[in-house]
Amino acid sequence: MIRVAIIDGATPAIREAVNTLTWEKAQKVAAAGVRVLIRKHLAAKQRQPNKQGWRKLDWYKRARDRVEVKQDGRGTYVSIDLPGFAQRYTGSPAVITPVNAKALAIPISSISYGKRPAEFKDLLFVPVLRGRTIGLLVQQVSAGSAKIWINLFRLVKFVRVKADKTMLPTDQELVTAARDAIQKRADLIP
Repeated sequence: MIRVAIIDGATPAIREAVNTLTWEKAQKVAAAGVRVLIRKHLAAKQRQPNKQGWRKLDWYKRARDRVEVKQDGRGTYVSIDLPGFAQRYTGSPAVITPVNAKALAIPISSISYGKRPAEFKDLLFVPVLRGRTIGLLVQQVSAGSAKIWINLFRLVKFVRVKADKTMLPTDQELVTAARDAIQKRADLIP
């Protein structure tokens, strides 16, 4: 433990230094440094191509925009308020099941990616009872005189979620960012 005593003859600069090094302020400085690192990490994730080669939905950009430093009775922390972020990072709950429906609609085409079945007209249900798959939602498209059926969604009973720890920097990177932010602030003290 470090103790700093200010006596009556202390200069205002020393008084400011002591105020700067309080635990509460150190938490805020550390959290600000961690926030910067997380935002940079999410920006880098956003620049990566979609795994399927489809258009991007800017999910990591939305996560980056929602990285905030918050404070409550427990202390200061960094929060990412985006539905599904924690679930993808932790993999919990591990299984997603439909609510108010019989199946989950999983896009299987670049045409349906980022959309819901209700956004399409004239979808046809094709039953496919194979494992967790219940069926397909397909749409007929005319190509000249020929008619083609395009598979847009796979209907499934459930989806398993795997934890993706690459969504955030490593614990060591987070600790380093917090420590460096505090050190940088301490270096500014006269």
